[in-house]
Amino acid sequence: MAEHYTPRARRSNLVVRELVDETLVYDVEGHRAHCLNRTAALVWELCDGENTVSRIAEKAGERLSARVPDEVVRLALDQLADRGLLAPCEVHPVVTNAVSRRAMMRRLGLAAAVALPLVTSIISPTPVMAQSPCTETSCPPGTTCQAGVCEPDGV
Repeated sequence: MAEHYTPRARRSNLVVRELVDETLVYDVEGHRAHCLNRTAALVWELCDGENTVSRIAEKAGERLSARVPDEVVRLALDQLADRGLLAPCEVHPVVTNAVSRRAMMRRLGLAAAVALPLVTSIISPTPVMAQSPCTETSCPPGTTCQAGVCEPDGV
């Protein structure tokens, strides 16, 4: 089943800015900002719903002028999926040997560490939450003023 997995990148409600060696993706709905290194950005770009993991690895290797193992693509896909940057799919890959980034670095060698995908994320405050300072009456429903910041109830 995994060999037929053709991931599709989520494109709606995202603001994307491509920089020299990374891509910044802001999720308008989730108010999260994601920074994709070159490898992760390339994998995400190649997720068109038609390319299999092997084909993504092959195309990424051509663009990077280096061999990209399927495991590197799977690691990128795991990170992208965890952050909601892949569209939901009907065929889910069967994960046989989930490999951590650290374990993959050891196995592929230090030289390959630069090519490993990395997606880092931060939560971005909504405009209302970013106002400072707040008062009990200025926070929207479902939030409470705590130390001058509107925080979601229950936090």
